Parts: sequence; structure tokens; C-alpha cells
Amino acid sequence: MKLEEFRQLVAGFMKHLNERNTQYKVAKRFGLVTEQEKPVVFYFEQFEGEKKYLAVTEQLHPQAIRQELN
Repeated sequence: MKLEEFRQLVAGFMKHLNERNTQYKVAKRFGLVTEQEKPVVFYFEQFEGEKKYLAVTEQLHPQAIRQELN
């Protein structure tokens, strides 16, 4: 399965739960579950973005990054 296919599958979980899972619907009705529609971003994608951000920031402000890490 390709990454984008898996992303779409994960994105559809909430719709599937609303259609077929009675326990989920009851929990939602009683406020135990709060739905949030957000883009699916996997950890490794977020981690790569943070690494790039730190690299650029370190080039611009090397002293600030070193102080923050200590």
C-alpha cells in the first residue's frame, strides 16, 4: 500500500466509526469523544519538518540553538 493510500484510509476512520460503530456513536453523544477533522501527518513527516526548521534556524542563529539545547 502506498503512503497516500494509507493516509486516505486513516482519514476515513472517523466516517467509518460514525457509520458502523454504535459504541463510538454513544460515546460521542455523551461527550466522551470529540471529533476533529485534521490533515493526516505521520510522525516521520513532522520529524523531518522539525529537523529542517532546526537546521535553518541554526544557520541563522547558532548561539540561540546551542543555548536552547543546553
